[in-house]
Amino acid sequence: MKRVFGLASVCCLLLALAGCAGISPAQTKAYLDGVSVSLPDLSVKPDGVYSGSYKLAMPHGGMAAFPFVSVEVTMKSGRIESITMTKPQQLASGKFYDAIVTGPTGVIARQSLGVDAVAGASYSSKAFLKAVENALSK
Repeated sequence: MKRVFGLASVCCLLLALAGCAGISPAQTKAYLDGVSVSLPDLSVKPDGVYSGSYKLAMPHGGMAAFPFVSVEVTMKSGRIESITMTKPQQLASGKFYDAIVTGPTGVIARQSLGVDAVAGASYSSKAFLKAVENALSK
C-alpha cells in the first residue's frame, strides 16, 4: 500500500513539474519588452500622494513571486519625492526597493521609469513600474 501511494505521489509531482518548465531568458525579455511603461509629464502634476497598482498577466511558464504591486507616489514641485510600496510588504524595503526606487539608478534619482529591472525579479520590477505609471496617470 505504501509503495503504491509513494509511486502515485511521484507521478503526480512529475506531472505538475512538467508544466513548470519555465521560459527562456529571451522569451522573458520579449514578453516584458511588450509591456510598455511610460511616465506622464511630471512638471504639470500637482503636489500630492497618488495611489496605483498593477497585476502583471504572467506568460505561460513565467514565474514571479510578486506579480501584483501597489504603490503610493508622493509628488512635490513636479518631482517624484518618494514611493511607498504598499503591497507586497516583502518588497517595501531591502535590496529590491533600494535598487529600483531609492538607489542611484532608481526611479527617484532618475525621475524616470526607464530603469533596469532588478536581477532575479524581472516580472516584479515591471509590475512595480506599471503601478507607478498607473498612479501618476490619474
